[in-house]
Amino acid sequence: MNVPEKYAGISSLLALWKVPFGPLFVQQYDTISEERLDKGLIVIMPGIEGKGVLNRSVAMGLLDAGVPEAITMHDWTSGKRVGPVNLIRTKRNKAQAQVLVDRIVKYQDEYPGRPVTLIGHSGGGGMTMMTLELLPAGRQIRTAILLAPAVSPGYDFAPIWDKVSHHIHHFYCVTDMFFLGIGTAVFGTMDRRFTVSAGAIGFRHRNDKLIQHPFRMEMFKSWNLAGHFGCTNRAFVRQYLAPLILQAEVESPAVSQIGRKAELSTTPSCSLSSPS
Repeated sequence: MNVPEKYAGISSLLALWKVPFGPLFVQQYDTISEERLDKGLIVIMPGIEGKGVLNRSVAMGLLDAGVPEAITMHDWTSGKRVGPVNLIRTKRNKAQAQVLVDRIVKYQDEYPGRPVTLIGHSGGGGMTMMTLELLPAGRQIRTAILLAPAVSPGYDFAPIWDKVSHHIHHFYCVTDMFFLGIGTAVFGTMDRRFTVSAGAIGFRHRNDKLIQHPFRMEMFKSWNLAGHFGCTNRAFVRQYLAPLILQAEVESPAVSQIGRKAELSTTPSCSLSSPS
């Protein structure tokens, strides 16, 4: 998409007033098609607010940058506008993570060797980790991107290192103290710790697969104005997130058509699109 970066950045900022209204003012953005599915699958998981302007901004930033994979959104929330409740419903959250695991496995069976990328913002970052924990042995995604995740700094990565073939990228910002400081200290993180989240202060663990990206002043140039929402800005996604996905494609390209199953689902767009 040929959208000027300045327009993308400003329009994302001006759209933040829509966050409390969920999907009411948000157009559909799923790009599920046979051509894109053949190149890979990107699943965006929103924060506790559910489907809305923030995850659409992430998707549009990826499209602006020419990311070729199919892009969809998995709304794991209850759909009710009592956001913090979604942090504490562990049983339901695990069930939703299993739904996504089933979608990933189905996709990988139909499109062998194609890359899968998970992007989770805030509570969606916790859902990304939960999904990786539940992924069956021998299954991998290529890349996970955590945007201000509502997960404890001491989260145990041991169960998920083998579930990611490339990298886990973590974007965090120390000024995110309302949502990921006070908020998760009071209501708890997605892994049920009552503490400041890693999305504010970073993870304590160190591993070659985990790449942490603290907020830097230069990110202002890409319209990331810090805080909890800056990392979802369309211009920032275009400049910082999309290159990570495109670089992963160069370093570990998808298999050729020869390796693909002969029999594909006749309606992949239905089987892979997010539940309403």
